[in-house]
Amino acid sequence: MEPDRAFHRLTVRGGGGGGPAPEPWEAYPTAPRYTLPEPRALQMPLGEALKRRRSFRAFGPRSRLSIQDLSTLLGHAFGITGEKWGIPLRAYPSAGALYPLEIYLFAFRVDGLPSGIFHYEVRDHALAHLVEGALQEPLFHASWDQEAVLYAPATVMITAVYERTRVKYGYRAYRYIHMDAGAACQNLYLVAEALGLGTVLIGAFDDDALAALAGLDPDQEFPLALMPVGPRQG
Repeated sequence: MEPDRAFHRLTVRGGGGGGPAPEPWEAYPTAPRYTLPEPRALQMPLGEALKRRRSFRAFGPRSRLSIQDLSTLLGHAFGITGEKWGIPLRAYPSAGALYPLEIYLFAFRVDGLPSGIFHYEVRDHALAHLVEGALQEPLFHASWDQEAVLYAPATVMITAVYERTRVKYGYRAYRYIHMDAGAACQNLYLVAEALGLGTVLIGAFDDDALAALAGLDPDQEFPLALMPVGPRQG
């Protein structure tokens, strides 16, 4: 049996080991924080956004992203939208409402933010500043020299904390986590379209290099996707 088919068969098994589920979010309480403005309402009808959605890569090297657009992107794509049974629910579906995904931001030219890597603190709709500096070149090389991440004013990185879902669903959690990520990525595509911005889903990158840039342990929290975002230019 080919390795990919063997791995797929391994993830057939469900059922976790029991015990309490980990907290459904990371927190960086000692990092400098930037409170985001309230996301603005989206004016484009959903049907129009679905019809117009396309992947976009040709970002201008001097393009900028406003803090208001960034807030609207993060809030509508990934933010908390309600509560049920005491569980904060988010804009994308998640198996068992366990929310294994974490959202990081490589910010290069975002008005009101210094350059560096941020974590989206979903409970407070804020950003925690984890790493300082202009990291376009390291990000470019970690994503196997894809120019979209080099020139975009910001890139969203989606990671997964596998244990959050595995504790309930066992090996099958690996399937569910990628379903969660697909839904979250489509949210970002549609919100970007509604704001007149461009983005593209990138899955080709060096996992360990990306994790090292953000100071993550790739055995505990691994990158799933990059989505550079910014005004359409070029």
